[in-house]
Amino acid sequence: MSASSSKKDEESGGGRQLLHEASSVPSIMLQSLPAGAGAPEFTPDFTSGYMDSPYCYDGNPPPRFSIEAETPPVTTPRTQDVFLTSERLGRRGNISRRRSPSETGLTWSQLAPLKRSDTQGSFVGREGEYVQPMTYSGRSLAVFTSGGDSQALSTPSMSGELPTPHHEEEEKGPDDSGDTLPPLRDFSPSRHRFTLKSRKDSIIPVAGKEGLAITPQLYRGRSMAVFTSGGDSQGMNSAVRSVVRMGLYLGCRVFFIHEGYQGMVDGGNNIIEASWNSVSDIIQKGGTIIGSARCKDFRERAGRLKAAENLLQHSITNLVCIGGDGSLTGANQFRKDWAGLVQELIDAGRVPASKLAECPNIQIVGLVGSIDNDFCGTDMTIGTDTALHRIIEATDAVVSTAQSHQRAFVIEVMGRHCGYLALVAGLASEADWCFIPEWPPPTNWRELLCEKLAQMRSEGNRLNIIIVAEGAIDRDGSPISAELVQKVITETLHYDTRVTVLGHVQRGGCPTAFDRLLGCRMGAEAVLALMEMTPESEPCVVSIDGNQMVRVPLMQCVERTQAVQKAMDNKDWDTAVRLRGRSFQRNLETYKLLTKLHIPKEKVNLAGGHTFNLAIMNVGAPAGGMNAAVRSFVRLGLYHHCKVYGVHNSFEGLANGQFKEMKWGDVTNWVMHGGSFLGTQKQLPTKMFDRIAKSLEHFKIHALLMVGGFEVSVLRRV
Repeated sequence: MSASSSKKDEESGGGRQLLHEASSVPSIMLQSLPAGAGAPEFTPDFTSGYMDSPYCYDGNPPPRFSIEAETPPVTTPRTQDVFLTSERLGRRGNISRRRSPSETGLTWSQLAPLKRSDTQGSFVGREGEYVQPMTYSGRSLAVFTSGGDSQALSTPSMSGELPTPHHEEEEKGPDDSGDTLPPLRDFSPSRHRFTLKSRKDSIIPVAGKEGLAITPQLYRGRSMAVFTSGGDSQGMNSAVRSVVRMGLYLGCRVFFIHEGYQGMVDGGNNIIEASWNSVSDIIQKGGTIIGSARCKDFRERAGRLKAAENLLQHSITNLVCIGGDGSLTGANQFRKDWAGLVQELIDAGRVPASKLAECPNIQIVGLVGSIDNDFCGTDMTIGTDTALHRIIEATDAVVSTAQSHQRAFVIEVMGRHCGYLALVAGLASEADWCFIPEWPPPTNWRELLCEKLAQMRSEGNRLNIIIVAEGAIDRDGSPISAELVQKVITETLHYDTRVTVLGHVQRGGCPTAFDRLLGCRMGAEAVLALMEMTPESEPCVVSIDGNQMVRVPLMQCVERTQAVQKAMDNKDWDTAVRLRGRSFQRNLETYKLLTKLHIPKEKVNLAGGHTFNLAIMNVGAPAGGMNAAVRSFVRLGLYHHCKVYGVHNSFEGLANGQFKEMKWGDVTNWVMHGGSFLGTQKQLPTKMFDRIAKSLEHFKIHALLMVGGFEVSVLRRV
């Protein structure tokens, strides 16, 4: 900051100051904003201070503390609230934690300077994480307030002495049904525990090493193998490619195990060494180039004994398993039996005695490849996004012919034990009804289904779409098939009803960009996790949590996945849905709300007895999903007893008063269409502010949602 600007800020009543300590310690950022009545207008900027930090290691800035003063409205003459935060930069949605020199093994002088950037980053605090007491013993910290009337605040002594802690009686925590933090667990100082708000039964992930600089040839001389097992899924080849190349980069010998566990048991040419070029030109291919097969022999000890012998011939003691929960459970059992299997082979003279010391244990890391997204502990499994893409493409194609002939279509999708595909496909295609195993329909579902379809036809709809998961059941546990649904509709309503079973089309084809990237990221993280394991380490699964690669305990995830099926067997549907995770719960609640024909009559809503006027508009270039966003906003607003307006033609319509009050049925079938039904323009409202203000005042708009690009920020600043 220049001297002139600093002086100007001081003269204006206390602007922002940036104080930097010596170059051997992290920089301190002090931000002070004017408070109290009569304070001058001031636009805070909480991002520029971060970019002034003088240190960076491989794009990840070191830990840095900032004191930020939160400015109250100028009409409230009170002391500012001051709070301490530890900033972490989230780059393009990928949270990357900054590590201190003690964690990286480098000194501050070895860290590269940070180049200034004009981009703005979002920051995630460390609330909910375990903080080690006395971590910064000996440091000094001061906190103060500025402007307006002041109140006394307790601060740590500047001499470094800590105040005597005040002990209070521990309060009783909420019950298990609520969102609570789990008990604190011990963890390695070198491994940062990544936690967000979670329930007591949540699986605690550990942050991976994605984004850090990795030394080449770091694990030179080690051997590892990769195999795929169970059902195939799009994106497996991407994961295989990533595992092989990351392993070679680290100096390991990497082997393919063809045909899954069957190839491991049979040995021979099924186990071959991979090279860099072995995985060229495969990332865009569906399925798996190394084959996948279910193996009954491996379930028996004799089969695992053969597999151990074949692996020992190549000194392979590290495995990356890409498959579902059954494949991962088998890998964990193999790990438990390893020492006994090796000793049995030595006693039988099938391997030399030196192998026991050379290969005392085997390490396992899993990647979940499943189009059903049926594995607990990860937001998405490899192949799910591509399968959803196939379903939506097929549904959109069916809609065209169904509308032409006024037909009802029953579409069966995969999901024998998990209804994720059917649920999300129903949400994305505005399906009229969705059958999933975790949430069976009411016992009188036949009557309810026919009443809804008949009402839709009476209101002018020419088609009906019903999506059925192949594992759908009723409240008694009896299966609900696509043919059964077709029979109910045909016999009751006499509609021309057809069944479309998508089958293995959902598994085939080229993976989407998301699945290609997911496989790449998971594969690289799996190799690092595998190489860092010790004989005491438990097998883990590499998962994606909030767009970050994390490591979660394998068997905890398997047990949670099996608990879902047990809950469904016991007809405990609420528990089954809860164990699927919050994302599944939110999708289910959103679908049940948005698929209603009229405004629900529930009394509980956010309006609190008031009626608010809301408006929504599109700005900037048209983008896919704009119409879906408008539909959700309109219906949720109406559900909460608000009056919702749609603003046509972007800022020009906003200035000219082109407002239309939206009804529940106005946004029917908007989801599958691209572009913007409200209309959007690439223009800035720089010359329309007066007219925009009059329009907002005329319609008494309390809140305005703008869906679009950077043009949104122009009106927001004003």
